[in-house]
Amino acid sequence: MILAAMDLGTNSVKLLVAEARGGRLRPIEERAVITRLGEGLERNRLISEPAMDRTLEALVGFREIARRRHAWDIAAVGTRVFRDAKNARVFVRRCRTELDLPVRVLSGAEEARLGFVGATEGLGSATVVDVGGGSTQIMAGDRGRLRLGRSADVGAVVVTEAHLRSDPPSPRELEEARARVGPPLDALLRRAKLPHALVGIGGTITSAAAIHWKRTSIHGCALSLAAIDALRDRLAAMPLERRRGVRGLEPARADVIVAGLLILSEVMRRGGFAELHASARGLRHGVAIELARSPQS
Repeated sequence: MILAAMDLGTNSVKLLVAEARGGRLRPIEERAVITRLGEGLERNRLISEPAMDRTLEALVGFREIARRRHAWDIAAVGTRVFRDAKNARVFVRRCRTELDLPVRVLSGAEEARLGFVGATEGLGSATVVDVGGGSTQIMAGDRGRLRLGRSADVGAVVVTEAHLRSDPPSPRELEEARARVGPPLDALLRRAKLPHALVGIGGTITSAAAIHWKRTSIHGCALSLAAIDALRDRLAAMPLERRRGVRGLEPARADVIVAGLLILSEVMRRGGFAELHASARGLRHGVAIELARSPQS
């Protein structure tokens, strides 16, 4: 069976087309487009018309890819921007009426569960961290079974828009950002007995691995906390235009990567993790696995 899963996030939208067989996925095609759907969300709790249009354009392309690959079972999910935006229903309606694409808005707990399932297929006991554009998830479990899933409303886009306004960000802004993310991350990690093996998913982490290892295939690559800190400081010292030219970093992610790395560093430091392993899998894989297991498929 060929199916497709779409992850509509605050910063980017992602597509997975895969063959499901025997409870396992074989990816056929994957795409990601940075559309910044949550642009300005921290300021007015609204999804702007241009952000809706950019995202719809990307979804039209995704739908065409799915059809070309004969994926007729399609599941689309929305994350934090859909939970927080006052006009999220308007965009959900546009997806349904203009694209015939129903969007399921995930709770923070559902996002954590599906992200964990997607990231840990075939793994044993693990902790998973996902630094998104609008939120950060911590998940823990064993052999694909989630036993802890928590979400905090701190992400790379919202922290950048709220605090890192200078180019490059000033030391004071970086300290303000660190102070902002500290309490919600402490709440995220409080009294959590987490497995020592840390897996990182999402664009912040895959970008960090690509930059650090100077390669495009990063699945399974290790990154130490010291390497994350050094990369954060190096990129924070660069003006945006120079950051856009860094090998391994998508130019459209250059403005939010510093905030993403700052959040990741604080998660690792506060959680007592010295190292993580980057994963190219994530929420869309969990959505696809759930779709494959559903009775309707």
